[in-house]
Order: sequence, then C-alpha cells, then structure tokens
Amino acid sequence: LDLIVNMNNSVLNNLLPVEKPLVNPYLAKFDAVVQRGLASLNWSSDGVDEFIKESMEQVKCMHDVLKTMKDNLAQIQDAVKQWDTPMIERAVKPTDTDEFERTFNSMKAAVFSKIKDTGKTIHASL
Repeated sequence: LDLIVNMNNSVLNNLLPVEKPLVNPYLAKFDAVVQRGLASLNWSSDGVDEFIKESMEQVKCMHDVLKTMKDNLAQIQDAVKQWDTPMIERAVKPTDTDEFERTFNSMKAAVFSKIKDTGKTIHASL
C-alpha cells in the first residue's frame, strides 16, 4: 500500500496544471478504485488482495502516462534548443547587397531545413 500511495503522491506532486486535463481520466479512475477500498474494505474483508492489485494497476498506468508525457516534453525541449542560433552571421567587412542576399538565402534555407527536420522528430514523438 505504501508503494501505491507513494506513486500516487509522486504523480500529484509532479503534475503541472496544464497537464492535469490530460491525466484527469486516469486520476478519476484511480480515485474510483481507491474510494471503494476506503468506503467498504478493511483488512479482514474479502477482496482486499484484488483491491490492492487493481489499485496498483491503476496507479502504475497513471504514473506511466505522466512519465511518457514528461519524457516527450524533455525531448521536444531539447530539439527546440537546437534552433537557438542566429539566422545570419555578421560579416567583418561590408558586403554588397547581392552577395548578402545570396549568403542570407543559403543560411535561411539551412535553418529552415533544420527546423523542418526537428518538426518531424517532434511530430514522431507525439
């Protein structure tokens, strides 16, 4: 029972307000299972083992969903950090407009390609 309580508390403590709507169905299902145990079971009741098993399954499911969400978010944040580079480097000496435009367009194409590839990676993790 301590493991079930600790896993549930871990989920509740690590859950951000914006993540709560995504996990609410799992929380409600876990609460319904636990409520049955709180309302009608004691240590000598029939069905205590089934209650513990079902409670453990529900809290593990909820914990796994939150862990997956957190792992995906970390992966997306790491991918987006790659975009934190300037689109263009400042030249040491003045350049004419045609050369600047060619340089800028090639740099812009490289950055957009990197963003597009990262977007595909992010989409795959969702």
